[in-house]
Amino acid sequence: MNETKTFSFCLVDLDNFKAYSDRYGYSKGSDILKWLGDLLQKITIDYGAPDDFLGHIGGDDFVMICSPEEYRRSAARS
Repeated sequence: MNETKTFSFCLVDLDNFKAYSDRYGYSKGSDILKWLGDLLQKITIDYGAPDDFLGHIGGDDFVMICSPEEYRRSAARS
């Protein structure tokens, strides 16, 4: 059965991350990415729906796919 469902595609990108990582080093940059990933995961778990998706595209880019209603609720918390 084909079903049409609306969803929100949220791209999270850190501004000036490369400059930060170049200045403070790979380890500090990695710490920032880990912190951001953990924060986004907590927001998704605490305020999202069970079928929401959170992924790390690579580098400083993350993606969240959820319903438009969940996006509004999650964005208000970040």
